[in-house]
Amino acid sequence: TQLVFGGSRAPILVQSLLQEGGDSPCDVGSDKATLKSWFPGSPFNFDSLADDWYIKEGINHTDRLPERIARFVGWLRARPERSVVVVAHGVLLNGLLGLEERHESGRTMSWEHRGAFDNCEARRHWLLATGDWFPVPERSLESDSESEDNRRRSDIVFC
Repeated sequence: TQLVFGGSRAPILVQSLLQEGGDSPCDVGSDKATLKSWFPGSPFNFDSLADDWYIKEGINHTDRLPERIARFVGWLRARPERSVVVVAHGVLLNGLLGLEERHESGRTMSWEHRGAFDNCEARRHWLLATGDWFPVPERSLESDSESEDNRRRSDIVFC
């Protein structure tokens, strides 16, 4: 994340609501002091993290992932930015975007990626007023001359 976005003037916020949904050792974060020591002088903003943000209790319990996702969407909608990059892990991204549910129900768009994210894959979505995520058609990703309507929409890129 720092290598890709470290030179950006955009804020790089570390948001505890995006922690992975599992409770395996690889799905559990580190305490705030440790994170700060690993990234001294970095553009990462750890201010919103509680010291115990990584403990899988309360809102962070794995059973409460849907509630945490809803809180994240509310937080995201309140942000002033129109375009955002969200870097997170697979279980959380699948739950956030409803990928498994959409795929199993057949409610996917013809251009939409199917299934779980590949490692380091980026996908572009619009967050609709209904709270639903709409996958941006591939041609919009490749087009240098996007329509004015598409440029005015808020883009969310998931990695």
